[in-house]
Amino acid sequence: MGIIRKTAVGVTVGTAAALGYLHVATSIIAPIPLNDAIYSSSAYKKYNPHKNAANNDICVKTIPLNRIRPELLQKEGDLALELCRGVWHGWGYAIQRRYLHRKWYGPETSSQLWTRDQLAASNYEVGTAVTDHFEVVDHTPNEIIVRAGGSP
Repeated sequence: MGIIRKTAVGVTVGTAAALGYLHVATSIIAPIPLNDAIYSSSAYKKYNPHKNAANNDICVKTIPLNRIRPELLQKEGDLALELCRGVWHGWGYAIQRRYLHRKWYGPETSSQLWTRDQLAASNYEVGTAVTDHFEVVDHTPNEIIVRAGGSP
């Protein structure tokens, strides 16, 4: 019984510490306010013509300017593109990407982005399909909007 209790306490303390770190030091995840510009965008109106309720949130991560590669600040749009590439080809999406590849990859979806290399090199133009469940619906220099759902 002692080892189970020690393990449970260790897991609880470790989880609390990790959540505390994430909450304080890295990202802030919050609901998108109803007056946000995304709700009046052409992409939102196109894919939600009946104004159904949406489940949206926004993740804000504060990064000191000295940690941003200088070349990403030279041309408008490079920073947003690199952020999008990082989200999709990074380790945070790796498990879901592998699962979707096993379940949905086939001849009809082979032209979509599936591998880390493809996701890291893509320009994420409008219409780009990612792992059969995501589609780029808008791309401006400041933002790249990706729609999630069933097969695009």
